[in-house]
Amino acid sequence: MEQAKPSIPLEKILQKQREFEIEYAHNSTALAGNSLTLEQTRAILDAVNPPEHFPQDGENYPASEEETPQQTM
Repeated sequence: MEQAKPSIPLEKILQKQREFEIEYAHNSTALAGNSLTLEQTRAILDAVNPPEHFPQDGENYPASEEETPQQTM
């Protein structure tokens, strides 16, 4: 997978990661007895943590946490 990763567009990787997070949250809460549907779970997560903007060609991609300098207080 690591060898194929450079050939996969970042937008697709971010979309698949978001879908995984939504399904993981839905399945985890369902195990605990939550009766929300997958679409209801998606709506809640989108309201709390909106999906990231996917840059178009020519735009800069947001830096990952690893690339972003941490500020100390």
